[in-house]
Amino acid sequence: MISGKRVGHSSPEFSVSSHLDASTQETALSGWEQRYTQLSRGRFQGSLTQLDLGRVKLGEEKMNVATAQTTAPPKGKIVLVVPPPNDTGRINGERLDGELFLHVGGSEIDVQGEAMSSSFYVTVDEADIHEFDRRKIEPIAGISNYPGSANLSSWLGSLLTTAPDNLRQSPGDMEQVLSPLLIEKVNEICGFLVAQATPTNLRSSYAYALFRRAKALADDRLDANLGVAELAEALGVPDHVLRAAFVQVTGESPRSWLRQRRLDRARRMLLAPENIQKSVAQVAMACGFFHLGRFAAQYAQTFQETPVETMRLVTTGKKRWT
Repeated sequence: MISGKRVGHSSPEFSVSSHLDASTQETALSGWEQRYTQLSRGRFQGSLTQLDLGRVKLGEEKMNVATAQTTAPPKGKIVLVVPPPNDTGRINGERLDGELFLHVGGSEIDVQGEAMSSSFYVTVDEADIHEFDRRKIEPIAGISNYPGSANLSSWLGSLLTTAPDNLRQSPGDMEQVLSPLLIEKVNEICGFLVAQATPTNLRSSYAYALFRRAKALADDRLDANLGVAELAEALGVPDHVLRAAFVQVTGESPRSWLRQRRLDRARRMLLAPENIQKSVAQVAMACGFFHLGRFAAQYAQTFQETPVETMRLVTTGKKRWT
């Protein structure tokens, strides 16, 4: 991680951090449970801009490559997520096409983010949102046709852009004025969601439920080098049903998804200081790659550097700048 500027020493506080790997970006949001896996080719470049106002946090996350994300905010929080209007990513297998959505703390979701993605988020305490009703609002709820959605991204972006100067000039005023405004906005959106006749919910479809079972099984059998046929057999479904579910949920075939998971595991092992004495071949075989040349080629295609170059980052202590 490359740390950026930080303004302020107590609430409110503004910070920017840059990341050169998905495994460090996933740790950037304090208190969140997250796991990121790079899907598309390219050297990872991500950033997180955060404005901490105490009761409210406003942030923007950016990534230049497509990623698979499993993420859950802290319990007791409600997060309003504002993707760009043209966003075509998937959440729990459903395309939201740039829709806002609410994410209730403690609820895990699976996100397939597109390359060059960005999104704003507003995190508030559930106790501050009087319009939030657990009986009417799903833990993951898409918000269609909200009349203010077109201007919301630009407003939140302007707040982050001007935050450093405002914090230097009048940090107390910023916290006292901006926190209530953001809380009011989340309350307004929750009220709009409750009033909708048919709010968009993101409950598990059959395809997503099957994907979750497959992911749990793959997690339990990290050393088994599962193939598509073995995975389908263990789940008790035909191969074509499993393939269809994966394409719907992730946009990837199960074969591609399994390969990217193994590549992600290999990269994490190569970057871990405790594995500094292991060879590339040992890491590759531990992650289910038994043809070293093929592994090196697939690794380089995804991460735009060879496994040896990744290990060198650890042994030399150098950071890669792009």
